[in-house]
Amino acid sequence: LLARYGGVAWDISMILLRPLDDYWDEMVEQGATFRGYMYRINGRPWRHEEAMAVWFLMSRREGVFAAAVRSQVIGMGDRADTGAYLDWYRALGDHTLTAILSMYNYSLPKCFDDPTVPKQWACPEHEQPPWYKGLTGIERTDTRLMLGDPRDGPQLPMAWIGMEMFNVLDDTDRSSEQKWADNGLGAPMHDTSCSSMKQCWEDEFMPRFQAGNLKFVKFFNHGATLDQNSREELLADTGTYFYSWIRLSGLPV
Repeated sequence: LLARYGGVAWDISMILLRPLDDYWDEMVEQGATFRGYMYRINGRPWRHEEAMAVWFLMSRREGVFAAAVRSQVIGMGDRADTGAYLDWYRALGDHTLTAILSMYNYSLPKCFDDPTVPKQWACPEHEQPPWYKGLTGIERTDTRLMLGDPRDGPQLPMAWIGMEMFNVLDDTDRSSEQKWADNGLGAPMHDTSCSSMKQCWEDEFMPRFQAGNLKFVKFFNHGATLDQNSREELLADTGTYFYSWIRLSGLPV
């Protein structure tokens, strides 16, 4: 659909806080055909063997996704699954798109150069020919890309530890808890100083939101922490991050 019509594709496990019109208008004004998120683009390591955050993709029609569709067809062939790829889960997303984007910018950060990645052999750059080495000459200049690191925007550092049901007023110090203490180099919580639910809300989420550049928030693990509650229970618990995001989005509750 992005190849044929253009538009925005995003994962259902996100909550929209503000319209995306500004993002689209800015992309068009700058003459870009694609806008998305790439890990390490801000110079910070990321310990997972991935490059593109394919849960948010904004594109003009044709553009990089015309090439992506061709690559998907060629890569799959007559197979009914993605088992032939280095990573079956990321095969048609990150492992397809990263190689295409590298043709337009050879200096994009490489997953396999990140010392915090334990399985560098599974990095998406290994899935296709290393175009970034100039195999076909200099970088392509017929397309402009807009890339940011998701950790500077919709991917909050506490997204991996069940933040959806955190209470915005809970100031209990949790720095000794294992999932909060996992803040080594390349970890989601690295460079994060908050040690309570309240502090993370005030120091991590609110500054991004008040700056006006946070349009949506991404949930991970499919927002599984929300599955334990009914719709009525979620809306009755007015102190949670989730409820607060619903309010900030302008939805009636």
